[in-house]
Amino acid sequence: MTENIEDMPYLYASWMQRGGLLLQLGYPELSAADSYKSIMLCNAGLDYNSLLGEGVRFNTAMHTLLVDGMIWSLNGEEIRKLMNEIILMTRKNT
Repeated sequence: MTENIEDMPYLYASWMQRGGLLLQLGYPELSAADSYKSIMLCNAGLDYNSLLGEGVRFNTAMHTLLVDGMIWSLNGEEIRKLMNEIILMTRKNT
């Protein structure tokens, strides 16, 4: 679970899942912190004028690709490389 957060730190779903797991393990304070982080990332994703919001939307889109199985076979390093290439291409086109 923590590895997912390390790979995609702006993905609200990972924070929400870990928050639920921490609550089940008996750590309500840690659960509240992760759940709060998830809510803050959701709010940031709705802000189209912030870099954090851009990161949240990008991570959410990449996660959707992974879940849909389009690039499921890639490992964390390959995903980071792909994400960096997409960011560079996007910056060149803007």
